[in-house]
Amino acid sequence: MDMTEQTQAPNRSLGDATDVRLNSALNSVGQGIAQLGSDLQSTDPREVADDISAYARQNPVAFMAGAALLGFAAMRFAPQAAQKLDATADSHAPGNRGGTL
Repeated sequence: MDMTEQTQAPNRSLGDATDVRLNSALNSVGQGIAQLGSDLQSTDPREVADDISAYARQNPVAFMAGAALLGFAAMRFAPQAAQKLDATADSHAPGNRGGTL
């Protein structure tokens, strides 16, 4: 399943109960994410950094708002990721044979 199919699959399951405008918006977001992923894979990292710098200079308020949003999202998901890493590390610790005592 490619990235486009992955981003469109959840809103297919929403079905008729969902407002048509919401479904359309979710499709647009999914297509945008897929396009962004494709663009990032085919672009030099320096070019991406230059584009981000140019955008930050042209739109400082929007850039700072996006950075804050990204920071809040990272803080929201970081504890969950740390717990999963701890659980994985515990299960692979030396002497742990996968059983319980």
